[in-house]
Amino acid sequence: MRYRPVIAVLVAAIALLLTVGGTAVAAALITGKDIKNGSLTGKDVKNKSLTPKDFKGSVRGATGATGATGATGTTGTTGATGATGATGATGATGATGATGPQGPAGLVALTYIQGPPVALPNATQVGSSVDCPTGTSVVSGGASTVTVGPAVILDGSFPKDTVADADLIRDDGWAVNYNNQSGSASSFRVYAVCAAVGSVS
Repeated sequence: MRYRPVIAVLVAAIALLLTVGGTAVAAALITGKDIKNGSLTGKDVKNKSLTPKDFKGSVRGATGATGATGATGTTGTTGATGATGATGATGATGATGATGPQGPAGLVALTYIQGPPVALPNATQVGSSVDCPTGTSVVSGGASTVTVGPAVILDGSFPKDTVADADLIRDDGWAVNYNNQSGSASSFRVYAVCAAVGSVS
């Protein structure tokens, strides 16, 4: 009779060991293969126990709104200058321009006038001239002396006007003035080059 409490304690201990051991064995044996697809619901999952990495892209929320446009970037540096292109083809010849107005008439013919010898006594100043033919104008002139030297001085050589026409233009002949300080008598001639011209001013 005194051994009954010991037997009761042993039976209780064995029952406890079977209960604990059976739960551990069941937990170790249940895997994903043992769960039917679609059998678990949200109620079977503990709140806040899952993180985004547990879904592996199987759950996707709605597309978010488009973000604001970013600021414009800074301007890039200027690129290197490109190679010179080939020379283009020559353009077509332009149309001939209009004929310009007629120019003034040129010198048709020159007339050379030589005056007679003019006496040039010593220690005197003498002037002389020659006239161009009617209808012509003087274009050049000059003179020459028999005695050549620094003491025979040409004081003036210039175109002249005559009283035969009404204008005051020096276009009618050529005039010169000589001064003889050579100590002896001399002489000279006056020359003129004349031509028919369109106008003289």
